[in-house]
Amino acid sequence: MTQQALSFLEKHPETFTGSLERSKETINILQEEINILKKRGKIENLQEPQCKLIGELKKVIKENYEKPQEFNCIYNLYECLVRTLVEVVQEEIKEQDLLEIFEDAKNSEAKEGALFNLDQGENEYTIESVKEFWRSLIFYQDFELTENKTTEAHNLRKASILAQLYLMHRLVVAGVKYEYENSPRNIFSNICLVFAKRYLQLSSVVYDLKGYFPYLDEKFYESLEKEVSGNPKSKFI
Repeated sequence: MTQQALSFLEKHPETFTGSLERSKETINILQEEINILKKRGKIENLQEPQCKLIGELKKVIKENYEKPQEFNCIYNLYECLVRTLVEVVQEEIKEQDLLEIFEDAKNSEAKEGALFNLDQGENEYTIESVKEFWRSLIFYQDFELTENKTTEAHNLRKASILAQLYLMHRLVVAGVKYEYENSPRNIFSNICLVFAKRYLQLSSVVYDLKGYFPYLDEKFYESLEKEVSGNPKSKFI
């Protein structure tokens, strides 16, 4: 039935207002198939639809990264990609260290034309795919930061930072090695601080970050308090 639905979408593009709408419907169909397989306990059949879903998500993001008309649109795609990618590479994750993954992603030069190239072979996704995805998010968190003040660019940058936090959270839940309480470099705090300082004026900033408060340390609150000192109405004081 999934294949019939996908074939219908291919044969009748006029059903939708554009390729983005058709792609979003394809994503919904693949997500539903994955959910049904999980409920039926058919874990061995998950890889094919999961890889199809990752392929569709990265295609949509690459084709529309400059056109996110609303924040929720692009962030929902990121969340879905994070969940699916982490599930596909879950067995590898337990042998990895979160700080090392971050350093590998951060220290490798990101080239715009190669962003979101997550394949490590023919529909093969590995821990290197996670690093490539993270590298892409790091690139876009500062995309045309000083010169591009459009809503689209703002939404892209904001979604890219929050997607990094969600990616780290899903990696921790999946069993990656990370002693955040004793870590000399709490990357949750560092990335949250970048987001909080940049978007402090937004009423949604606490809501956006509240899911990551358990990961934060005192340095985060101390640094942010300095940023907002003198403002008695600050949400963080």
